[in-house]
Amino acid sequence: MRTSMVATVDIHSCIDGDKKSWNGFVDRYMPVVYAGVKKVIQSKIHKANPEDIRDVTQNVFIRLVKRDFHLLRRYDASRCSMVTYLTIIARSTALDFVRYGFFNSIPLDDFDRDLRVEDEDPCRWPEFPEGVLTERQLMVMRLLFCKDYDVSMAADALGIKAQTVRSIKHQALSRLRDHYGEEVRAS
Repeated sequence: MRTSMVATVDIHSCIDGDKKSWNGFVDRYMPVVYAGVKKVIQSKIHKANPEDIRDVTQNVFIRLVKRDFHLLRRYDASRCSMVTYLTIIARSTALDFVRYGFFNSIPLDDFDRDLRVEDEDPCRWPEFPEGVLTERQLMVMRLLFCKDYDVSMAADALGIKAQTVRSIKHQALSRLRDHYGEEVRAS
């Protein structure tokens, strides 16, 4: 019978701030986290830098302790093993690294503010109706129609794939068509 990895490390002691328990937790699960991070980064970046892999691995553990151990507190042994849970977090963190360089530290509000059109060069596109588009759709539409970016430039600016930009644009246009179609019918 396989012994539970949770039994070898007292997670509650880690959350309570016991240094010895935390060091044991890190020693026990570092290879798991490192392997998850390495697999994602090497699959996405051809010449992966070993320092980046170590840095992202370290950031997985930082994510675990952020906001008073929020992610570690959310772990539920009845749903999955600790190895599975940490692998999911490691892959998510590594994907963030691949998508955004080293963690997108710009809050969405600040990023959106940077995309707004300056007064000197007003957008020739009509204002988008309030509450029809999501923030992400607004950003894509502003880049494509106000800033005159092509799809690949918008994808680079947002740190997403070009196909995602196309999909978001399609969704935004569908919402706008529905919105203006309802307005015309109501008149």
